Amino acid sequence: MRIDDLRKRLSAVESQIGARHLPTTDSSGQRCWISIAEKDLLDIICSLMDIETTRQLGYDADIAPDVLDQLQLWSRVELLIMENPVLNDIKDRARVVVGALGLIA
Repeated sequence: MRIDDLRKRLSAVESQIGARHLPTTDSSGQRCWISIAEKDLLDIICSLMDIETTRQLGYDADIAPDVLDQLQLWSRVELLIMENPVLNDIKDRARVVVGALGLIA
């Protein structure tokens, strides 16, 4: 009985944690997780918009190393097809930016 209760509690914690993180892989191929908290999503969307706007104006975007790392993680994020249109859009846009830099997505 106690083990079943512990399993239920652990499952509840895992589902809460997983609800705010997405699986991806880092540059060395190791599995990791990125946060999809509102602040993190807004940060990456604003960064993407800045980069895209700069490029549309004909300039090279100066991308900070930490932003580039996040974009690379987003370009490899594991999503089900059309799981969430916003998350899919971020992934697609990150892949375009990373691809334009000649980095492997």
